Amino acid sequence: MNDLSLYHIANEYSKVLQIIDSIEDPKDLNEAVFGVLENVEKNFEKKIENYGYIIKKFKAEIIYLDDEIKRLKERILIRDYKIDWLKENIKNIFMGLSIKRIETPSITVRLQENPPHVEIMDESKIPKEFKELVITTSVKKRDILNHFKLTGELPLGVDIKTDASVRVQ
Repeated sequence: MNDLSLYHIANEYSKVLQIIDSIEDPKDLNEAVFGVLENVEKNFEKKIENYGYIIKKFKAEIIYLDDEIKRLKERILIRDYKIDWLKENIKNIFMGLSIKRIETPSITVRLQENPPHVEIMDESKIPKEFKELVITTSVKKRDILNHFKLTGELPLGVDIKTDASVRVQ
């Protein structure tokens, strides 16, 4: 029984409890039934304990990976900044010397004109014909929950769900 999965242990536990419940006379409960029940409980507790250790290990790995992601994102930002600085430097040199392109056997660097774009200086001065009104709707879930807690009433189109989660400490 030591190699059983948590699912199988739970089934075995349930079967033993059913056997105990089906016995009318307590005198008929023998040491063997209690021994099996005790063994199942120990295996069940050990499996749950091991699951708990695995969860704690995964949480520690997540913290480590999150820190590593932050570190790598920081490195990416620094690299992006350096790339932008180098490109701006090349652009200034090319424009100052009226150079459009430099080719070598291994690399080509060129100055390319970008398509025109609009830069907003003062939005209040822009004519209405160039503006559009955008309306968004969002449901205030917190307000609905508070209303339900106060009155016990739910607005149409919503339901309150309760869930459970496992905590490992």
